[in-house]
Amino acid sequence: MGRPLCCGDGVTRARCAVADCHVRQSLTVMFDYRYGLPALPVLMLAGAIGVQALIDRRSKEPTAHHTHARVKRPAWAAPAALLVAVFALLSAAAQSPLVRNTSFETYVASGAELGRLGPPLDRARAVEDVPGVRQQSFVAGAIVSAENGGIVVPERYLAGIARAGGLKALGSPVGGELRTNYDSGLRYITFNQGVVFWSRLGGSRAVVGDIYTLWGQTKIRARLRDPLAWPVRAGDGSVSQRFRYGSVRIAPNGSSVITVDRNAPKAAS
Repeated sequence: MGRPLCCGDGVTRARCAVADCHVRQSLTVMFDYRYGLPALPVLMLAGAIGVQALIDRRSKEPTAHHTHARVKRPAWAAPAALLVAVFALLSAAAQSPLVRNTSFETYVASGAELGRLGPPLDRARAVEDVPGVRQQSFVAGAIVSAENGGIVVPERYLAGIARAGGLKALGSPVGGELRTNYDSGLRYITFNQGVVFWSRLGGSRAVVGDIYTLWGQTKIRARLRDPLAWPVRAGDGSVSQRFRYGSVRIAPNGSSVITVDRNAPKAAS
């Protein structure tokens, strides 16, 4: 588990100033108290049963001042108390269902404040025009979460995501950061409607929109490989993007032209 990223670790000055990296951060509480709310009625019920058993036992034992047994309560008292406790349990379970906090789970799994993300900069918030997706910013990245879980997005991708149109254009991520099998220094994150690449020399570059629809086909992607530049819109309205072994051009009428270099790798059949 690493230390929090601070000034001088590749974190922007603005984020470093907000997080105040010179102040030692407190550890994250590893247990979210909301997870225990549905169990509270069960504990109360167990306590009530225990108290009831203790009272019943004491009522049968003579005391030092009274040698006769205490008066027993009616036989219906215990079943009535049990029914009331069960009703309280069902009511609490219906009103306080257990809801997963995927952002919290992902943050803890990544090491919390002592992990690669560092301290949080804000609270998790819903992403506009992307139903069911929430995003939370940290010193060294962000967590994008949906119902199926949360994904860590390192800070180096954030500028590329914003330039591509944000999550509104890319959609939610379908997995974490991966490396390509042909360039160990080239990494990428795949989204529902696009992909963002990053390398130390080239920075971030995205494939999104109609070009992603064409390029995303298995054989075409295997031959063109990763993008070398961002999409460019020409004066006639066409959009083109250059890749490692070719290019893709989409005309205003929707027709497309895919150019593959001669030295492009063969696509697996």
